[in-house]
Amino acid sequence: MHLKSTSRFLMIVMSMSLPLWMHAQESKCPDVDTSSADNAVTLLDRLSPNTTDIQEKICIEHAIGRLAQRKSDRDISVLIPYLTFKRSKTAEEQNGFYLHPPSELLEYPAIGVLARAGIAVRKPLVDAIAGASSQEAIQNATKALLLSYQRGNGESAANGISLLKTTAQNQTETRTAHLIEAMRYGLTLDVCKQSHNECDKAAQ
Repeated sequence: MHLKSTSRFLMIVMSMSLPLWMHAQESKCPDVDTSSADNAVTLLDRLSPNTTDIQEKICIEHAIGRLAQRKSDRDISVLIPYLTFKRSKTAEEQNGFYLHPPSELLEYPAIGVLARAGIAVRKPLVDAIAGASSQEAIQNATKALLLSYQRGNGESAANGISLLKTTAQNQTETRTAHLIEAMRYGLTLDVCKQSHNECDKAAQ
């Protein structure tokens, strides 16, 4: 998935709440009422992003959406393991009907939610990349990191590439390899390609 502009990014992330809400209505979440953000954190902390239980996946999806406006360290730490959580398609989507064009921000809801946190999420995401256990985790964390710079504050994804490059220094061999992999992957994303070579320069 590639984003064509900051406004496109914001529109897609904001639109996530509708399918999340619709999907969550299919079943009540067990034990925890996810109508509040604090309860959503409790639920995410208890469940696993690797669950295959359909009801749990719906509850997780709803809980992630509840944290779209939150930026606390606790919220971020709970969300990061869910970067690889893939939402289930609704019955309508399975039949080819989408309210919004399919995208990775809908498929992997934690990417967009974390990106909205801006500066607060950057160090935790870099740490997550360095210690990632899969390529999927590295790539999704990289997307969230670079998108966190697309918040209308005059920042550039090139700053994210610079952060990955500088952090890769003085790390263990494995952590350095993960950070370099993330930097190279970031250069292939449209969010960097639109930076008029700024990302390429930052990577040199």
